[in-house]
Amino acid sequence: MSGETLSKVDREILYLLQENARHTATEIGASIGVSDTTVRNHLKALEEGGVVRGYRTIVDYERAGFHRPFHLTCTVPIVDRERLAEEAARIPGVVRVSERMTGRENLLVGAVGEHADDVTEVARRLDALGAKVEEETVVRAIYHSPLSHLAPDRSSGRE
Repeated sequence: MSGETLSKVDREILYLLQENARHTATEIGASIGVSDTTVRNHLKALEEGGVVRGYRTIVDYERAGFHRPFHLTCTVPIVDRERLAEEAARIPGVVRVSERMTGRENLLVGAVGEHADDVTEVARRLDALGAKVEEETVVRAIYHSPLSHLAPDRSSGRE
């Protein structure tokens, strides 16, 4: 299932779930003008098609008593990038790993520490995997928003 194959209803469901994954099928249906059964059927197809891969809670780690998040920008051999990304994701404190389509600085690791020196431990473990840590950055803030391309077009009538 690709962006071109998403129906208007699929797009609207995805947009609303990105705003708040706790929306019920009834709430979504009322918002977009379809039944809750239609929402559940579309959502099941989106899940089975791999478009919706899960539902996550966004945690404010500082308010939860942890230190600010940090990013480590690494360079790994391209042939090992996927394997090393999967291994990096299992390092304690790592919350996100992104593979970048570049020759250098091609792995971005997001982590959160309980202690100020946890960044060093994560960097040490990445180094042991074969990743060259190019940069360590403390993150001031992270902002989230739904993908605007999925937003309902409220200017026109229903299809």
